[in-house]
Amino acid sequence: MIEYTLIASSKNNELSNSVNKLLKEGWKLYGTPFLAKYSFAQALTKELQTKNPIPAEQDTGGISNDRR
Repeated sequence: MIEYTLIASSKNNELSNSVNKLLKEGWKLYGTPFLAKYSFAQALTKELQTKNPIPAEQDTGGISNDRR
């Protein structure tokens, strides 16, 4: 699952500081910075770790291979 966030600031340097902090936490840039009304904005995404993921080779899509 992917988490999405949008950060904004009226000051360019504040946006840069916020973006740099999130990048260090594992977030990735999504698109380019843009101007929204009177604020600079940047979208970021982060891959979320799921609890107990099902390995692909075990995922049968609901179809059973049991032939008893």
